[in-house]
Amino acid sequence: MERLVDWSCRYGALTLSALVAIYLLHAAGLEFGEGLVQMLAQEGAILGIVAVGAMLVFYAGAFDLSLGAVFALALVMLALLMDAGYDSLAVGAVLAGGLLVGAFNGAVGLSLGAPVLMSAVLAVAWREAAVTVAGVYPVTPYSAAAQSLRALSWHTVAGVSLSFFIFIASAVALQRVLTHTAVGRQIVAAGLSDRRARLAGVPVPLYRVACYAAGGLAAAVGALAYFSLLSTGSPQVGSLLPFDVLAAIVIGNGGLHRGRPAPLRVAVAVVCLTAIHAGAPTALGAPWSALLVTVILMAAALLGQLRRPAAR
Repeated sequence: MERLVDWSCRYGALTLSALVAIYLLHAAGLEFGEGLVQMLAQEGAILGIVAVGAMLVFYAGAFDLSLGAVFALALVMLALLMDAGYDSLAVGAVLAGGLLVGAFNGAVGLSLGAPVLMSAVLAVAWREAAVTVAGVYPVTPYSAAAQSLRALSWHTVAGVSLSFFIFIASAVALQRVLTHTAVGRQIVAAGLSDRRARLAGVPVPLYRVACYAAGGLAAAVGALAYFSLLSTGSPQVGSLLPFDVLAAIVIGNGGLHRGRPAPLRVAVAVVCLTAIHAGAPTALGAPWSALLVTVILMAAALLGQLRRPAAR
């Protein structure tokens, strides 16, 4: 009986999200096939890549609420540089910028002793920066220079985009790092108990800033995937990204427990959430997509609290 309860707590919300996704896709008339797989892969890769970076911050003991704003800023800067013709520099500049912005977010938050709160404050600042840049230097809706990036979303292998393969490879690599390397286990230890990790000699601030930097880099890579799909940039994109990322982590992880990293289950949750967002507007109406995700997220949080202490 205990095993059944523990399984339900770990996988209940994930199973529920999968069933809801399948129902909504069917109700919306979206038949399973190459077209649907390609659409889910293209859109899911964007959320998934950012979620991988957010997972690293989460398992290190925090959560970066600014990733949606960093994503928007990276997208606007990429569109601006591409539109100006800086093809060879745009990608490198955006990736380096995401890395530095993420590290800055982590350093500021940790130095003030409130990383999550400061990430929320910085989210507003980076979003305003994106709006300001887009207003001063407007870009065209489509840039011919974006053709060099289109392969990221439009070149497929077995109907699956390259960006989705990047997402899955990143999730697998993160799973491997967190469970099979000394650094990964130290990161998880820092997330479980800051004090104990410090007593064991783990450089907790350094690791956490590095994880924040990786999160910023993931947001920039997600912006590349988005731009490769639509060839445009807007400062308003990504406003709900932190919510979807948090939902994917909580649903896939079986709550907010950090004891057993589960990046691969979070990857499955990303696909389920993408399917829900694809099917809900047609099957039920636009507002129901976010409401369904909220209900599933609350169920995941509740089930996570019921897990027996030994499993935590």
